[in-house]
Amino acid sequence: MCKSSNAFWENVLELLISWRVSMEINNILETEDREVFMTLSQTYQEWKEATKREGKLEGRQEGRQEGKLEAKLESIPRLLALGLSVEQIAQALDLDLEQVRQATQG
Repeated sequence: MCKSSNAFWENVLELLISWRVSMEINNILETEDREVFMTLSQTYQEWKEATKREGKLEGRQEGRQEGKLEAKLESIPRLLALGLSVEQIAQALDLDLEQVRQATQG
């Protein structure tokens, strides 16, 4: 099953559970209590969506950083071929000497 299909069924299941809980609460709670519960449910959903958005944003930022580092590391052999020293490359690419040395060995 693909990732989007799993997410769809996860959402369906969550909605069914939420519906079941709300039906049970409707049978038990007074009107005022139901209003409080619904407000809390809405607040939870908003928090959950905000958390998802934040997670996606952080993931994109991490991906960009990893991509930048990968590009720097891939350029090291070309810079060595041009005659730059390991120290010069580290300084030019703003990398640690150890990162440059490891890239030259791998």
